[in-house]
Amino acid sequence: MAHIFVSYSRKDIAVVSEVVDSLKKSGLDVWQDISGKGTGIPFSTKWFEVIEDALYTSSGAVIFKSEAWEKSNPCAKEFALIDKNAIPFIEVDASDSAENIAMQILPWFSDAVETETNQSRTELFSRAYRYKKNKRGYHLVPKVKKIIDAFEYLLELRDLRKQITDEGYADKNPEITKSMFAYLRFMKRRILMRQLTKIFGLLVAASAIVIVYVGARVLPIVFAETTLDNQMRARFSEAYRIGKNDPIAAMSVLRSSSLIDPGKSAALFSMHRLMLKLEKTNFPVAFFPQGSSEAADYKNRAAVKPNDRYEITLSGISGQIVVRDKTTDTLKTVMLPCVPSEYAFSEDSSCFAVSAANRVYVMDLANGFAPAELSYNFEDVGEIGFDGNRVYIVTVKGNAVVWNNPIRAVVNNRKNRNDGLIYAGGDGQPVAIYFDGNDFIINRGNTETIIPIMVDGVISAQHIALSNDRQLCAFSYMPDDTDLSRVLIIDLEAREVVADYSAEADIVGLAFSQNDKAIAAACFDGRGVVRIDVENGNTVFSKPADDQFYGIAAYSGGYLLTDYYGWMVMYDANLNQVSDWFNISGFVSAPMKQVAVSEKYGVVFTANRGGNRVGGCVRTSLSGYGQNIFFLMADDTVSSNTSVAVSSDGEFVAYGYPNGQICVWESKEMWVSWYDQSIPESITALAISPDNMLIYALGASGTVYTLETGGLSLVPEEAEQRQAYWQTYSDRAYETGSLMYDLKLTCIHPE
Repeated sequence: MAHIFVSYSRKDIAVVSEVVDSLKKSGLDVWQDISGKGTGIPFSTKWFEVIEDALYTSSGAVIFKSEAWEKSNPCAKEFALIDKNAIPFIEVDASDSAENIAMQILPWFSDAVETETNQSRTELFSRAYRYKKNKRGYHLVPKVKKIIDAFEYLLELRDLRKQITDEGYADKNPEITKSMFAYLRFMKRRILMRQLTKIFGLLVAASAIVIVYVGARVLPIVFAETTLDNQMRARFSEAYRIGKNDPIAAMSVLRSSSLIDPGKSAALFSMHRLMLKLEKTNFPVAFFPQGSSEAADYKNRAAVKPNDRYEITLSGISGQIVVRDKTTDTLKTVMLPCVPSEYAFSEDSSCFAVSAANRVYVMDLANGFAPAELSYNFEDVGEIGFDGNRVYIVTVKGNAVVWNNPIRAVVNNRKNRNDGLIYAGGDGQPVAIYFDGNDFIINRGNTETIIPIMVDGVISAQHIALSNDRQLCAFSYMPDDTDLSRVLIIDLEAREVVADYSAEADIVGLAFSQNDKAIAAACFDGRGVVRIDVENGNTVFSKPADDQFYGIAAYSGGYLLTDYYGWMVMYDANLNQVSDWFNISGFVSAPMKQVAVSEKYGVVFTANRGGNRVGGCVRTSLSGYGQNIFFLMADDTVSSNTSVAVSSDGEFVAYGYPNGQICVWESKEMWVSWYDQSIPESITALAISPDNMLIYALGASGTVYTLETGGLSLVPEEAEQRQAYWQTYSDRAYETGSLMYDLKLTCIHPE
């Protein structure tokens, strides 16, 4: 139990001492500043320091009020501390009898001092005062004074050594001088070793403290975060697994999970990627249950199976399908995950639908062979067929499911093309330019204008350059009677050849200058870069190059040159080399047949137009030279990208693939923003509309495709904005879930 402090004047000591004795007999612990041993102040002690200590550790105070008390300076100091520390106190009249005073103090003690609140106050003030009074300065390095003393002594030793040399002690007494030097070396080593040992020991102690702190405070947080991340990964894995057969259930897993935090980059990336995948799923548009007239109608239809052009062979024991084109006498083979059972052709024989257990696939036999899966059927298929531009099945239980045909129509029929460009015309319509033999073709909205090119030589169809104002295009050809290429310039509006210049070198790539007044060409014969004046055909060469160039692209007023093995170098507008060679194919020998640049972020994107290599399609920083990031290959393909394009604002890059897929990424952060898999042929050229609302694609057949993106948007950096960004995908998942629920294709309510 803490004590009671008594504040009084020495003139009242008689009555105070009598009261104190009475209180002690009642069981109270009372502190009085009397000299001697026991409860008072010991002899030879600083008087007020002890009084201060007694006050800070007291639980109450009794003030013996008198005229002498009020005039006493020590008593005034005592009362100031009593008031400052909120110590409960009672004032009694020092002129009253000791018995009456004690009778006043006892009930006050019970009501004011022995309360739980006051006991806590006393404990806090007492502990804080003792800590303040007794704590010492503990440091993780030796005390500064000791370090200074040690090094001052080292300086003294140095001065002594200098003195020994200067005074010539060695001449007077060589033997003792030798001992002096030995002693100085010994003392120097001793002092340094002691200080280093202390420092090392304290550093070890400090390290131990840090390790303990990290273990106690940081590691639990890390482990908690890791556990949560692992739980999120498990939930994503579950969603991916479910999504293969039941996309609506996968969407529900993500929408309902409290574990998933869209504010985290890893979580948002996985959710974003999965939702994009599920959004491109081919969901049914109609469902008719067994017994309905619609289901009966589909069941009674005769599917188109005989075909004059194609002969189909189903394995019966594996997922293999062999398609023989009787017109060209060629075979195509595709593998499905299950044994195929039923198939049918569209009325115009352009599309082929096949079922395997409960799965349904559609493919374009003439132009491509990447099957598109129709999702959300859970029963084995009994019948399959086409109804105009729709695909239907009737399950073995008699239910009918209908999808829109996801295969886009191929309008043109030019075979095996892997060259050309596409861009947005002045009227907003896509325009493609490409060659078919010696015919130069301008394709506006799939309406072709053919311009025959009458030259005696071989046209380099893979290297077409387009002016920045979209008025001119240029390409090269090699005359039969020379090894020097020539450059033809075509006016796209007038649709005629306006210039035919000699490049005075063997060239393999072209690019218009920033002001469209010149054309730069990459030389394959080691002559470097040649610049050709558009108005008069005058040529200017750079210094000879150490390597054979293979491609060229305009960049920041200058040019980027590539070689056959996937290396790049930069030239300025005056054809001076301004960088060393750097790798852009990730150590894979792959010619960069297409190059696109985001000048906003200073990165270059490359693609192997038409190539079938697994490497060579990467994002490379032009400031760091060689910070390669590989692009993942498209689903169901083992070959690299075939085309690449960057949006006009530099924020997005689009890649096309040989199986018809298109994927759009953010140029800076590499988030997947959009993708499509509805084109049935290889993508040879891409463009993004100025407002990022449309993707223009040129297929190998010469068909131009226009795809709506809904508006490409960047993933926000702030956590709150990411929550809203994710909500837009969640809302679209809700709409899809509602549609499937209304069609009675799922029992999972969208809520």
